[in-house]
Amino acid sequence: MTRPECAWDVEAIHAIPAVPVILSIVKHITGMRFAAIARVTESHWVACAVDDSINFGLKPGAERVLESTICHEIRQHHTPPLS
Repeated sequence: MTRPECAWDVEAIHAIPAVPVILSIVKHITGMRFAAIARVTESHWVACAVDDSINFGLKPGAERVLESTICHEIRQHHTPPLS
């Protein structure tokens, strides 16, 4: 179930035709089998778009525990994931 305050973001990302291609390219370049665009706030991580080749099971609108995400790590340390 999509959080009401994130529904617009999920719909807006879904309406961009290039998003599936971008996620596929990200997977290819990184060698990962999962890529997502998420709305991240101080307390929530909500998937807006997902390309999931590992059957992780995350769908657009789904929420993850923020503390379990790399986004949380990055926000805590204020350093880019790649340097």
